[in-house]
Amino acid sequence: MNQTSTLLNKTMQNLSSSENSKAIQNSEKALTKLKEMLEKLSALNSQFKQETVSDMVSKFQEIMRDVIYLSAQEEELGNKTQNLPSNSPQLRDLAGKQQILQDQLKSIISQLLELSKETFAITPDIGRSIGKANSGMENAKANLTERKISDARQQQNIAMEGLNETTLGILNSIKQMENSGSSSGYEQFMQMMQQMAGQQQNINQQGMQLAMGQMAASAQQQIMQSMLQKQEGIRKSLDQLIQEMKKSGGYKNGELSGIKKEMDEVIRDLQKQRYTRKTKDHQRKILSKMLDSQTSMSQRGLKKERKSISSETKLVFEGPGGLPLDLGQRQNLTIEALNKSINAGYSREHQNMIKRYFNSLNQLNSQDYNTNKRLNENRP
Repeated sequence: MNQTSTLLNKTMQNLSSSENSKAIQNSEKALTKLKEMLEKLSALNSQFKQETVSDMVSKFQEIMRDVIYLSAQEEELGNKTQNLPSNSPQLRDLAGKQQILQDQLKSIISQLLELSKETFAITPDIGRSIGKANSGMENAKANLTERKISDARQQQNIAMEGLNETTLGILNSIKQMENSGSSSGYEQFMQMMQQMAGQQQNINQQGMQLAMGQMAASAQQQIMQSMLQKQEGIRKSLDQLIQEMKKSGGYKNGELSGIKKEMDEVIRDLQKQRYTRKTKDHQRKILSKMLDSQTSMSQRGLKKERKSISSETKLVFEGPGGLPLDLGQRQNLTIEALNKSINAGYSREHQNMIKRYFNSLNQLNSQDYNTNKRLNENRP
């Protein structure tokens, strides 16, 4: 950079002194240096993306391993449940084990919620799947307590389905990150917007044919009908994009409303078999706003600010659709699970065992919290 700056200064001095040949030489040298800088920056950018993707993939794989392990444990618990009579004294023990598995699932959900603050790759499908697993475990625990073997087994199967679907969703997100070379998970939104922009450009070209006015009235009506159908299709795609962005927490209110308003104006004109200069301007604005939105999405996907920070408006991101809403905030899950277990009707001996188990978990959580607090306090 210093060498390039020096060469550019020399070029300006040569031009001021009318030393054109020297100016050309220094300018060519500066251009070579700029190309070298561009190559190095591109290499650094590529390396940074690879490292970021690798780090995010590692986090996803860790969660996926936990989900697979939990699914295996749920299957084992289901097999034990299936072979027991309704009057078996072991049902209470199985209910306790189901509670423990659900607590482990809640820990995974908390991890996913934290991770969703860093990437949009935690999709609504993953949220719905893990919410399904949580619901199945909750119902299975209740049925075990009430000695409803058949119902409990059915709910355990639902929990396993949810866990397996979660695993598949995480795996798909990993593949998408590796294929796109980005960990932001914003590529799906950009791709949808890019497709819509291409379709809109095609409609605008049809509008240019109409503006020339060198065709029969019947041909003009056919073109306007074709434009209307295509514009309505893009309008539906835009609504779908907004819904997907809302589910993933990536939509700001009114962000794409300008495009929707321009589309509505075009649709109203075409419905009336009318194509004027204003209609053409609306179409031009639609395409322009779409291209601007692609740039905005690209910048947002690369921003480090995707990670959670304090907000003056104190908005709380609730995570992808399907995740239990009460797990996004910092809370003591072990105490909550302990209270549920104690109230589940276990014997005094089992209650003491449960208390010891959850007390040990609470101590571990406290140690982790204190360690993190000390690290943050000592951080410059």
